[in-house]
Amino acid sequence: MNAPETAKEGFARAATAFVIRMRDDNRALPCATETAEDQVAALWADLGELHDCDDVLAMRAAAIAELDQGQAPSHWIGIGKWAACFVCVSVLGYWISQPKPYRYTTSAGETLTIRLPDKTEVKLAPNSRLAIVIGEEQRTVTLTQGRAFFDVAHDPARPFRVVSGNQTVQAIGTKFQVVYKAKAASVVLVEGSVQVSVTHKNRPATVLSLTPGQSVRADAASPKQHKVNVDVETAWLQGKQVFENRALGDIATEFNAFTVNKIIISDTKTASYRVSGTFNHSETAAFV
Repeated sequence: MNAPETAKEGFARAATAFVIRMRDDNRALPCATETAEDQVAALWADLGELHDCDDVLAMRAAAIAELDQGQAPSHWIGIGKWAACFVCVSVLGYWISQPKPYRYTTSAGETLTIRLPDKTEVKLAPNSRLAIVIGEEQRTVTLTQGRAFFDVAHDPARPFRVVSGNQTVQAIGTKFQVVYKAKAASVVLVEGSVQVSVTHKNRPATVLSLTPGQSVRADAASPKQHKVNVDVETAWLQGKQVFENRALGDIATEFNAFTVNKIIISDTKTASYRVSGTFNHSETAAFV
């Protein structure tokens, strides 16, 4: 038994059927106006090499068979099948025309420096994951896990946005860090200025502007700016971590992300000790 057709598959099938109707010599063009015909023809031309893509060829074959049988997808009914097809083509064309994301992932003990075409530099901490889309009108990063530092190239025409959970950071040209873990996001501004938008379930979004040295946590009931030590928050960029009055167990957990040789503290009393200090990632023995 075949799996139910998804919305995307339905759009793609209907759009392909419509274009086939339009371009095959022995099939009548069902467009209502010449303008619509021109728009659909332009879309097909824009597909370029995707004409011969396996997925498109498969959809084309299925659409031809369906049209030869005189069938029409059920979702055409009620709004006019050719109007529905034209909408499907438009949706498919928009989806195809969008720039596809570049995805990056790091494992424990691994950091990664990403240089984007616009000269923006992204440094990804261990155990982190993000996707980047660089378009003509905006630049968007989605951080779904971990920590990343952004040195954003100045480009007023294309705002730079970082989305993590319910938090969106928007900048034009600046330096800042975003952390997303345990479904909670925070941002620290190092240089320039950013605007942070925090969405809520049952009330309007909170929008805050940060100045260098300020931070905000998106999981707070009422997010507010507060001062932080930027050198402490971004010490990992220099291969070290700085802790101030932290439980030893928590320190070991964070330190382990940056090392291959793990530190295990099995005694709960020892793990609860409060510690301050600076530790280099390359010196696990010194930590112990």
